[in-house]
Amino acid sequence: MLETGVLYVVATPIGNLQDITLRALKVLEEVDWVAAEDTRETQKLFSFFQLKAKNRLVSYFRDNESRRVDALLLLLEKGESVALVSTRGTPGISDPAYLLVRAALQNNIKVVPVPGPSSLVASLSASGLPTERFVFVGFLPRRPSKRRKILEELKDQEMTSVIYESPYRLVKTLRDMLDMVGDREATVCRELTKKFEEIKLGTLSELSNYFIQGSVKGEFIIILGGRKGEKKSDDTDIR
Repeated sequence: MLETGVLYVVATPIGNLQDITLRALKVLEEVDWVAAEDTRETQKLFSFFQLKAKNRLVSYFRDNESRRVDALLLLLEKGESVALVSTRGTPGISDPAYLLVRAALQNNIKVVPVPGPSSLVASLSASGLPTERFVFVGFLPRRPSKRRKILEELKDQEMTSVIYESPYRLVKTLRDMLDMVGDREATVCRELTKKFEEIKLGTLSELSNYFIQGSVKGEFIIILGGRKGEKKSDDTDIR
């Protein structure tokens, strides 16, 4: 049996349902409540693995996040267990989670991560770009001024950067990056773990030309290589 009064932060598949862990299934099966970013998507997951969803699923998404925290805290303080799941992947990575996790910790409620799939880690691991250090940007702002500000910051960034993007703005984003940071090396990951998975490494100009030729569909992650530092001259005087 699971511990009572615990908030479990549960990672779920980003595409291929077989990527779920045995521990995640056990937690989702046994908790009292499941706080889900999209209850319809979570219902599909539960149906696939024949888990009970009725009277256990509650919505917890960006627009109701602040309102839901107090109600979920009350359940936890009563000794009931709650699993927090996002639509796909690991909660808190460009998904709601922060407010509830923070509130639980501040109220001395135990928080237990149940790790698993993450599109951030999956894309980095298959990017072919340096991953010793990286910056997670998430989705770029839609407002041109804020968008430009972030791209200007990436111009001098020497670490690899990870950007999430929709198919509707992919080519524009690649071209904006080309204009702002130069023709750097990058990798575009599309539909990771799904039927039409694609991983393409190239320069920003090559990638923008490649994706403009066909229909751009799916979920995208851009891994942008860092700025190459200037080589330091060796001033050692060899005598």
